[in-house]
Amino acid sequence: MVEQYDAIYIDDERDMTNMLSMFIQVKHRDWRFRTYNNSQDAWIEIMEDRVTAKVWLLDIMMPSKDGTVIAEALAKYHNPPPIVLGYTALDPYSLKDNPNYKDRLMYFNHILNKQDDITDLLELIKMWL
Repeated sequence: MVEQYDAIYIDDERDMTNMLSMFIQVKHRDWRFRTYNNSQDAWIEIMEDRVTAKVWLLDIMMPSKDGTVIAEALAKYHNPPPIVLGYTALDPYSLKDNPNYKDRLMYFNHILNKQDDITDLLELIKMWL
């Protein structure tokens, strides 16, 4: 059985997922929201079609499976593809020159910097729900 969520956030930084979870619990209690801190665990559940979401928020730099690999899989194996947001501590424009990420950036609908205001991120997610 596939677990369906409004939004799923994958980030190896537990502080980031905890912070966003707290904001959502306060501002958007009606959202079905899930986080993963292990990208490999998330990858397995995605590939086994055990979890889905309308909006995915993916850290780009993670051990095991980086966010661009997960974004590519979501685009290829989900029809229609979900909204995928990249979330990075890097300058989003510098990713275009990075050989590890540049070829899969097209799978993101939008890329945000972790330094941006979290309320802007929540409004962007809300727009697609």
